[in-house]
Amino acid sequence: MCIYEWTLPMKKPNHTEVLKCLKEWAYLNPRTFVPNEKVLEKYGVKPKEYMFLREVTVGTINYTGQASGAILGIKDMIPAGMKVLFSLEEKKRRSEYPADWILLQEPIEDIHSLIYYSAGLVSSGDSMAREAALLGVPSYYLGIRYSMPANTAASKVASLQNQKTMPFDKWITSLPTNPAECAKKQDALRKHIDSEFIDINAYMLELVEGVKE
Repeated sequence: MCIYEWTLPMKKPNHTEVLKCLKEWAYLNPRTFVPNEKVLEKYGVKPKEYMFLREVTVGTINYTGQASGAILGIKDMIPAGMKVLFSLEEKKRRSEYPADWILLQEPIEDIHSLIYYSAGLVSSGDSMAREAALLGVPSYYLGIRYSMPANTAASKVASLQNQKTMPFDKWITSLPTNPAECAKKQDALRKHIDSEFIDINAYMLELVEGVKE
């Protein structure tokens, strides 16, 4: 299980092995993912001078009990003048959000580079919030899946906050505003995560080669 550590409220089964990483690290680790700054040109934004916001549809079983429109609840707290790249699953609701937010259209070219160069990411879904955290980006999860081991790991090892760990208004005002400072902190955090997580790709390759022999 790629959940970093066992945090579930039950004894770990004897046949279960917990690997010190998250599955997202397979494609987001520094040896695999190389950010491409050129993808920013399409949207007219510069590194660390924009926010990335993600609004998911809550009509699936993964989001049972979660109210829709979480990003709507914090839209007025985004700093004035800050550019926003906006990922919205329900495009028909576009008019409910600020007109100056830049709506992303699928398929999105190199979405992880767009996340990587953002000053911060806010998402009502946990998957992208975890990815941003592992990319060293300050990340805030607006959903309700607090007990997921993967989210707990991302909060412990990286920079993932939620409504229980820090109020959103406090989080948004705590973000560094200097692009160079943002990049420096991101690099340090990425190195920290890499020291905490195993290289899951190398681990799996070793298993395959072991069977081959």
